[in-house]
Amino acid sequence: MKQLQEEFQAYHINQRKKSRNSTSQALKHRARVPMAIPDVPDEIFYKELCFIKHEDEIIEARVFIMSSKEIDVVSVDEFDPRRALGLWHILATNLDMWKTKLAPTITYSIHDELPDGRIRINDLVEYYTKRLFAGFAPASIKGIDTQSANKPSRFQWRGNGLLKLFTSDFGIIFVDNETPASQPYQWIGTMFSSTLFTHAGVDLMTQYLTQKQELHDEQIRIASENGTLQTCDCCCDDQLLDDDMISCDNNHRFCQTCIRNYIETGFITNGECFFTCLNPTCKYEYSTSLMNQLLAPTLFSRLLIKIQQEELRLANIQNFEQCRYCTFGTIIDDPHERVFRCLNQECLKETCRACGEPNHIPLRCDEVEKKDELDMRTFIENRVSEAMIRVCYKCKQRFYKLEGCNKMTCACGASMCYVCRQPIKGYEHFNNNDKCGANMDAIKLHQEEMRLAYEEAKKVYVERHPETRDLVLKYDPQQHIDGKPPKDTRKPKRRRR
Repeated sequence: MKQLQEEFQAYHINQRKKSRNSTSQALKHRARVPMAIPDVPDEIFYKELCFIKHEDEIIEARVFIMSSKEIDVVSVDEFDPRRALGLWHILATNLDMWKTKLAPTITYSIHDELPDGRIRINDLVEYYTKRLFAGFAPASIKGIDTQSANKPSRFQWRGNGLLKLFTSDFGIIFVDNETPASQPYQWIGTMFSSTLFTHAGVDLMTQYLTQKQELHDEQIRIASENGTLQTCDCCCDDQLLDDDMISCDNNHRFCQTCIRNYIETGFITNGECFFTCLNPTCKYEYSTSLMNQLLAPTLFSRLLIKIQQEELRLANIQNFEQCRYCTFGTIIDDPHERVFRCLNQECLKETCRACGEPNHIPLRCDEVEKKDELDMRTFIENRVSEAMIRVCYKCKQRFYKLEGCNKMTCACGASMCYVCRQPIKGYEHFNNNDKCGANMDAIKLHQEEMRLAYEEAKKVYVERHPETRDLVLKYDPQQHIDGKPPKDTRKPKRRRR
């Protein structure tokens, strides 16, 4: 492998010398990494970043070490596929398929967008191979990556031509979110699932950003000389190009960043789906086509569903109902249908049409505890249960008894009184003691403790939640403490004539 790397370095340097007179070709090679992919152990994934500025001068090198067992911990939950567009260099890997490839790169570009908002990406792999008596020859593999419906950072690759028979799954497992502006690159990590031809593995890829930034800076310089720089009235940034600005139908102009942040914050935080112009005096709304241009495909697809459901609700369609847990809505003509069944694959909840609680058939609505009742009852029951539990002062073992002597000896050897819960050494504690008897009825003792705990717990809960002061519990724990049968709070049935 080392010999192959040295041969390719010599070949690559020679190729660059031939193209010195061509500025475009020199820029093309500027971020090329003249090195073979290093061998990487499976357990410890070693990643080395190297960049070339002029000829063989290395201007940046960083080393990252990460256990492959920690990949799931740092996987990307929300990922904008547009961040993956462009030319990427594979710098390190533990996949066998790259071990014989030299200077491999992957270029991603948008192929199309599916009706459900997912996107498909063109996947072009380019690399060099050593051929007998032919030196190093370029080669390429083309494919299409289809975004997963469940996770935006997961894709399925399928080859073109004869390679259509083969598929593989991969995903973005970590993204360089903290790249400072001074660094000329960004990097991501991808993980491939195992196939018939290769085991699972990880790639580290990097993208050179200096050319993009240099082009943008040059455009800013020219616009400054021509006096055509734009200023955003929201963030007051005065170093903007005309392409950085967006206007509403009333020609109020703001930068893309401000409008994007405004829409994302309103939708994610407040659940809004219609957005008027940032100018407070303007009543025009930003169009869905503009929001599609600004937002990530996954976020826009969610926003579009919200817009559609909201428009249906505002249309006041007869018998139209909406899920209480998501934006799904449907028309239910049958008045005797008691349950609303959500068909949104990410929700699929069933709710009672009358009271809005989760499906409680065969119980009637008045037999079902509401959430505030359930929370209050659970709080009181936990406090009541804790009231009859004893804790060993030495080993912290928890216990209670139903009958027997009140001198309790723990497995650790510690002794304590069951009534007052204090440490004792012998039976002298129970002599001439009106409070602590050696053979008191444990059932009556527990009832008194639970009754006091019930009153204290209810008082504490009402102080924390004043809105529950007049709340009547359908299943009051006090009924079980006093040994009384539960009170029937149901409405009487009407007699049939």
